[in-house]
Amino acid sequence: MALEKKELTHPNDVIIKNQLDTIVRSITSKATKDLLDFKRKDETISVALENYFKEIDFDLEYFNTLEQKSETLSDISIAVNYLTVKISK
Repeated sequence: MALEKKELTHPNDVIIKNQLDTIVRSITSKATKDLLDFKRKDETISVALENYFKEIDFDLEYFNTLEQKSETLSDISIAVNYLTVKISK
């Protein structure tokens, strides 16, 4: 799902790509902060991440399926929307 590698065929694709990029950066920042706040002292990051995903009801297998099937900007948008909904809880 490399957003930067997607071929842009329509004029609006540039706008959509830039919006998705901004959303992904924002989600990444928020998720990192949330994870660090969620992590308990002496807990490894991998354990904290697993517990954080459980807390926000994030289905990693489902997301990986979305990511693998992402071929268009619309497909990527669906995956980003899933992330947004889960991280925004």
